Amino acid sequence: MHADFYGNYSYAGTPFVDNNCTRDSDNILIYGHKLRDGSVFRSLLNDGEKAYWQEYPTIMFSDLYADYEYEVMAAFYDRVYSSKEPGFRYYQFTDVADEEEFNYAINKYKEKFLYDTGVDASCGDKLITLSTCVYIVKQVRIRWWRMSAPRRWRMC
Repeated sequence: MHADFYGNYSYAGTPFVDNNCTRDSDNILIYGHKLRDGSVFRSLLNDGEKAYWQEYPTIMFSDLYADYEYEVMAAFYDRVYSSKEPGFRYYQFTDVADEEEFNYAINKYKEKFLYDTGVDASCGDKLITLSTCVYIVKQVRIRWWRMSAPRRWRMC
């Protein structure tokens, strides 16, 4: 959270992949800070605005092996639930057992969409989720994330 790529202290930190994800996960969760100076994931907040998404409808993601282009499927607000609260936890959706589980997750996301991008996902699509904190209600921590579905990466 507060270390640079080399492990040195950095207030901005470095975006990082959830420890439950692997390179082959169905949904790779990437967390990062949003800073007032516009760095790290600050621009994600603009994706809450439809006009910003229309100008930037794709996202590039690179790992050590390849570069990938994803279409933005959704922008929405969500929160972290306590262990005793019911609710779908997007931050636990990394791999799917079957098509039914995948469709359940996508439908839960659709319930929260801020606007319709016209992009849909189907079982076998590889997804990425970018997540950062947003404080839109006093004393309540809200997660904001963006999920992208690549059209060229299908497994089914």
